[in-house]
Amino acid sequence: LQPWETLLKRLRLLMFVQLRLYTTTSDENNDAFRLEAPLSLQNCEKELNWNRIVAQDELRASAVHEELVALEQQCSNNNDNNNNNNDNATTDVAVWRHMQQACTISEEERAEYLVELELTQTILGYVPHYYQDSAVLCAHRTMLLFQKFKQYPQRLDLLQQALSHCRALSTLSGGDYALSVRYAMWQTMLRPLFQEYLFGEQQQQQHNPDNEDDDEEDQQSNNSWIQTVGKAALIVLNLMEQSMNDDADNNNQKKDDAANKKRLSDTATNNNNDDNNNWPPFQPDQTLQLLSQKLRQVQLHGDAFDFHRILILGCMQSPKDGFSTLANAVGPEVFSQAFQPNSLCGMLSIPIAPVKTQVEAQMEFIQTAIAKRARSISTNSTHLDRIDGDELEDLETLALLWSVDTRDVRTLFVLALYELGKDELFNSHNIILLQQQLLDVERLVDDG
Repeated sequence: LQPWETLLKRLRLLMFVQLRLYTTTSDENNDAFRLEAPLSLQNCEKELNWNRIVAQDELRASAVHEELVALEQQCSNNNDNNNNNNDNATTDVAVWRHMQQACTISEEERAEYLVELELTQTILGYVPHYYQDSAVLCAHRTMLLFQKFKQYPQRLDLLQQALSHCRALSTLSGGDYALSVRYAMWQTMLRPLFQEYLFGEQQQQQHNPDNEDDDEEDQQSNNSWIQTVGKAALIVLNLMEQSMNDDADNNNQKKDDAANKKRLSDTATNNNNDDNNNWPPFQPDQTLQLLSQKLRQVQLHGDAFDFHRILILGCMQSPKDGFSTLANAVGPEVFSQAFQPNSLCGMLSIPIAPVKTQVEAQMEFIQTAIAKRARSISTNSTHLDRIDGDELEDLETLALLWSVDTRDVRTLFVLALYELGKDELFNSHNIILLQQQLLDVERLVDDG
């Protein structure tokens, strides 16, 4: 009877996983976190990525990284206790009854019913040998959330959740996947998005003179959207650069790869020695290995990072003239090469000694953005306690990248507010006197 009992356990697991994740319903809540096809004993052992399946199941329960790390640790502890007791009969009966109950309700009710399980009744609880470290599962959650955001780009909450998991990759063991995952997300999600925003049909329509009467509320919504996405893209670039500069990633790469291969080999050997209790058999994560291989085939250039930061910050200003001034500021010949598939690997960079027309275009772009920022600030809801507050953070970063004195940016902003009669935004006029070291006082007096 042992072969039949083993087969029955495996079929029960497949039924449980399919009830948890497989659905024919297509909507924003389920699309990225559902199985693409029904399961079979054959494809479970060879074709499916179980780390991805576990990550999908985790995201159906919560998108908070800290909660899911706690879930993984609890599942690992439960597995240790079960191994010590060698008595899984009670758990098997509970799972069987749970599946029977799930089969008696509709698909819509089933999704809610299965998501509201106790932590021990997750897929990871029944394939604990796939819990090697949190970094692998975190990497898959990052990719899943970015992919879902690409499918539903107006869901900015998905983008924020993806960033949370993307940040966490650096702090987890197995962080050698951090750079490859972040680079993949840049290449497949963020880079195409900005390429379309700069050069696509949507950009041409957005800045078409015939569309000047478009709904102001829609324009504000679009501006808010690109601001949020732009900040996210800057964070991903910073995280990639952080990974590149990490001595542990650079100097110990071969050592880490060897250690990971040995650990995965040892795990696979141990699992193969106990196939009945550890099924489906553990397989090294082919998806992450492929991303690492692709990364080793390219050479990222730090100068190209700053070049793309400038363009992202420029996009965040949503200039009315399209991006003609921005193109002149960086140089039209290199502007057209931005956000290409290998643009982070090329020699795109900020000119050390920009020509006069570029400097003029840079100042024109900054001045226009400052005036727009001053007009957009509401006197009803905003009060400024500091001249160098968050209101100008992105413009000050852009100025630094262009070697423009940040005091000029703040001075122009203060002058723009006074010109618009919004000097009441300052909680106290003494702020300018107390923080005059942050301004170009001579210019403020002359132009004021």
